[in-house]
This record gives sequence, C-alpha cells and structure tokens, in this order.
Amino acid sequence: MAANLLPLDTKLAEAVTFTIGHGNVRTIEFQFPPKITTDNRTGTWVDTEMPGDQPFSAWKTSGARKIALEWTYIIGASAKWDITRVRNQILTLRGYYTAPMETIDSAYIVMFKIWKLGGTDPMSCRLGNIDISHGKALYIPTVNGAPNVHQAHPVITNVKVGMQLWSKGNAYVEDDKGQLPKASIDGLIDAVPPDWQ
Repeated sequence: MAANLLPLDTKLAEAVTFTIGHGNVRTIEFQFPPKITTDNRTGTWVDTEMPGDQPFSAWKTSGARKIALEWTYIIGASAKWDITRVRNQILTLRGYYTAPMETIDSAYIVMFKIWKLGGTDPMSCRLGNIDISHGKALYIPTVNGAPNVHQAHPVITNVKVGMQLWSKGNAYVEDDKGQLPKASIDGLIDAVPPDWQ
C-alpha cells in the first residue's frame, strides 16, 4: 500500500488545473495534491422588525462561491522538483497582482479544476489573497563540492490562496447612463453554471 502512495499523490496533483490569465496563460504546477480547507457561499438577508414578534427576514443577494486552497513544495523530495522549478511557481503566483494595465482584466482570470469538487469544465475565478510561508531549514546546493550559499532556498514552501468564482454575471461596469451592464472580459463565461455552485 505504501509503495503506491507516491505515484497516486503524483497523479492527484497532476489532475488539478490552475492557470492564470487568458491569452498569455501561466500554469501553476503542484508537487503534492493541494487541500481545499474551506468551500463557502454566503447570503445577504434584510431583517425587518415586527412589533411583538421575531424580525421578518427577506433574502436579498447571494455571494460567490469562495474556495481556500493550500499546498506545499519540498525541494529535494524528488529530482524533478529543484530550486528553479519551485521558484518559478512562486514567482508566477506573486506576479498575479502585477498584470500590465492594458490586459489587467483578462490577466486576472484563474481557471481552476480540482477532481470532482467543481464543474465538468474548469471554473473561472479571481484570487483574493496569496499567502506564502517558508520553513526554517535551508537547501544549499553545491558547486564543485562547495556549498553555494547565494543559491540557498527554504526546503519547505507553503502556499495558501483564496479564490472566488468569477463570471460576467458578477463582473459589472457602469456606463455613461449609470447602468450596470455585464463587463466584456475575454475568458469569462456569461454566468456560473449549476455544477459550479
């Protein structure tokens, strides 16, 4: 059983889709299967006071589905995951908030699919937060048998992101008449399908 754990973890990790941007797509790779720590939706209710009785509550709006995702990188756990590959994932994530202004809307689209916890197709999302932490132990590569301290990197890197579903249905812009038509953002679907709920 234990001998099959690592190949299974690899297959689970490779089965997750996480891309950033539309057109200029950047892919986040996972070394181990990520964990969904929360998967929430909220609603807004309006309470009206009723004399001598409980308040009357009327549903007003619902919020987008929000997902918190966590994963880890460990340098040296396998030959395929070296400092360069791990750093590329982190730099790509950090670059999410530095999109060029002319492509800012489409550049913020994250396409996400994780096993059977979403829809048939990848879900279009936007990131609310990216939190990265590192372990204390350092991996120090060697050059000609000598430690290269200038290339040292934490062995363990932990990543946490918060994302929420994003469609043209909840991406509005105001026009010159004060109306709020749906924003035209390449890569976003018109509305969230039922299997994304």
